[in-house]
Amino acid sequence: MTLHSGSIYSEGSVRIGEPDVPALRQIVPSEDVAEELHGGLAWAQNDKDVHYFSVYDGGEIVGQIYLHDIDQQSAEAMIGYHLFQPHYRSKGIGTKALRLLQAYVLQETNLKRLIIITGTANVASRGIATKCKFRLIGGAREDPENLVVYEWLTDR
Repeated sequence: MTLHSGSIYSEGSVRIGEPDVPALRQIVPSEDVAEELHGGLAWAQNDKDVHYFSVYDGGEIVGQIYLHDIDQQSAEAMIGYHLFQPHYRSKGIGTKALRLLQAYVLQETNLKRLIIITGTANVASRGIATKCKFRLIGGAREDPENLVVYEWLTDR
């Protein structure tokens, strides 16, 4: 199981940390992220190449962020993130959560490169990546017209 159980990372009222699995199972997410909530949690519980954090605002679980497809040899991983309801979005929570994940990567892993793949039309996700110093490197090979790739290098 790769649910985070270590240090809590926080910035203001936003923190990433250990998931409360029973609470996560009770969340009714918006339709646009329902599959990602339950799929991401199940994936993390069954795959050693996923490291899953809950995103909290105050004491409330508002989202998830996780490293996946972790490749220790190449020292890189991909990132997934979702806020469960629209009213949590556009408040800087996603940006803070990604910055906190970057801090975790720098302090507790040997990873050198993080990758985000998102939809070309997903302006919010693209904005989060850009605000966190991810660099647009082009279209995703799977679907270059609809997906774009961002990378962040740790300079290790």
